[in-house]
Amino acid sequence: MTTLGAKGRRWCIVAAVACLVSAGAFGALYTRVLTVGARLPALSLQISESEKHRGTATLLRTLASEAETSRSDLAALVIQKDAVADFIENLESAGRSIGVVVAVDSVEPRPRAASDLEELHIALHATGGWEKAARFAALLETLPIESRVLQAAFSRTGTEGGALWRADITLAALKEK
Repeated sequence: MTTLGAKGRRWCIVAAVACLVSAGAFGALYTRVLTVGARLPALSLQISESEKHRGTATLLRTLASEAETSRSDLAALVIQKDAVADFIENLESAGRSIGVVVAVDSVEPRPRAASDLEELHIALHATGGWEKAARFAALLETLPIESRVLQAAFSRTGTEGGALWRADITLAALKEK
């Protein structure tokens, strides 16, 4: 059997200490890995929630910008607060350009539930030849605002220089309150 000299013993002790230190370091790292591994599901959930909130925030920003665009589009489709008289003048002017006389009988605002808009019910009549009165009624169907013809009735009124027709029309149009 071979005996170790003093130098050999020293190297064995250093090697044994190095093994013990390595085993201790390995044990500490293993414990740390287990601790981190146990927190991984919670961290994963936290990251998922963070991504969800970030996605929600992005979605809300997108919706807000689209809502701004929709509001400006909506503003173009409704009669502005102080523009009712201008709107009626435009209807009368359109009638004159077609060749009918337009008179407004009544304008009645009707509130809409939970909205900053109201619906104007405009009762009017147009008098002229049959084709012109019918053309004016058709024009009201194609106004560049949110509106609809609620009622239209045509009647023959006289024969001054030809047959005269009267179109009694009730128009509903959206207006800002």
